[in-house]
Amino acid sequence: MARLSTEQRQEQIAQTVLAIIAEGGLDSLSMPALATRLNIVPSALYRHFANKEEMIIAALNLLRNRIRGFIREISADSDDSLSAMHSLYETYRQIRPTALVIPRILFSHTDEVTQVGRKQAIRGLVDAVVGDFSEVLRKGIREGQLRNDLDPESAALHFWGILVSTTLRWHMTGGEFDEETYTKQAWDMFSRAVSNDKPNRSKVRVKKSAQGE
Repeated sequence: MARLSTEQRQEQIAQTVLAIIAEGGLDSLSMPALATRLNIVPSALYRHFANKEEMIIAALNLLRNRIRGFIREISADSDDSLSAMHSLYETYRQIRPTALVIPRILFSHTDEVTQVGRKQAIRGLVDAVVGDFSEVLRKGIREGQLRNDLDPESAALHFWGILVSTTLRWHMTGGEFDEETYTKQAWDMFSRAVSNDKPNRSKVRVKKSAQGE
């Protein structure tokens, strides 16, 4: 088996950290558990990261880059911004188990100094992802697919809020949450709110005029 480069090993470690936290929470992450998953001795981990905290930050950065990667890919493959947003919505549902690491890390008990570093990493993730959502929406506004009075930053933040709230409720109910119904209703409301529906409104006015209203 070919020897992994430093960058490859660091990404492998970060990915395994994500998996462990997503499955069992932050308390389940330990150097022995991580080393066992990677089939290496615990001391080998410190050749790539100074401590566990650096590994957690690396894991968050990896998650940020992966989410941004599929945003870029979906946006590039779609000519319709609303369709792109719907694809992003569905793709996020697929990675939801991994995305649970965000609240698991954010709400974990730790010292103030450590928590500051984690919050900064999570804020960087959220700011970057919401910024990418904003660009997709901004493109839709320019091309006339979305309302020209739409504030893309506010709409993107609202979209992120739907993803986060769905993830949390899905997790807290242990699978009893009617995700399918909620997802459809949430998406329908969002799409109606951002769509350029002027043609539809014109049809309504014409119909009312014909009825003498």
